[in-house]
Amino acid sequence: METGLKQTRSSWFVVLTLIVAIGTAAGFLWRAHVRREFMSSNERSAEAAFRDIKLAEADYRANDRDRNGVNDFWTADVRGLLPFGLISQSLAGADATRSNEQDRVTPFAGYLFAALEMDDSETPPVPYREDTDHKSGKVHNSAKFGFVAFPAKEGVTGRYIFIVNENSTVFWRETPCSVPRNWPPDEELKQHWRHVWVSGRR
Repeated sequence: METGLKQTRSSWFVVLTLIVAIGTAAGFLWRAHVRREFMSSNERSAEAAFRDIKLAEADYRANDRDRNGVNDFWTADVRGLLPFGLISQSLAGADATRSNEQDRVTPFAGYLFAALEMDDSETPPVPYREDTDHKSGKVHNSAKFGFVAFPAKEGVTGRYIFIVNENSTVFWRETPCSVPRNWPPDEELKQHWRHVWVSGRR
């Protein structure tokens, strides 16, 4: 009788252990799924924000929004497009280009944005920030612009870094990698970056 009772207890212990193990594994898988969905949502929002930036730049240049007498792009930062009503306050607040103690940077859907400095696909490299009107300083470019979007917390709020330029083509690269300050040379773009609308991301 005592032996049977021990066997029963042992069986129940095994069953309970299996239930706990299965529950733990299920919980882990569910959290991983939720985390992936969260990052995917952020990444889609970052891509959509780039669409807004591209439209804003086209509008800014075509309509000479700052009335400087030159049809040029704004290239100093992201938030400079806000006074003209071309981007949202939340997107402008995620601009990491000129952050300091007075400028609080708040991620937009887990992403930060910045203006790129140079176009390294040109030989020699071309600066994005030029003094096109000889009065505003180096904040414009008559033909080019470049921006980068990167996760505020790598691997937590996003998995990819995105870049866009005046050609309206968005490229992505998986982290970990350094956040670019310049548009990459053609060979680097070909080797390490992928078009958003191909390569299995869409």
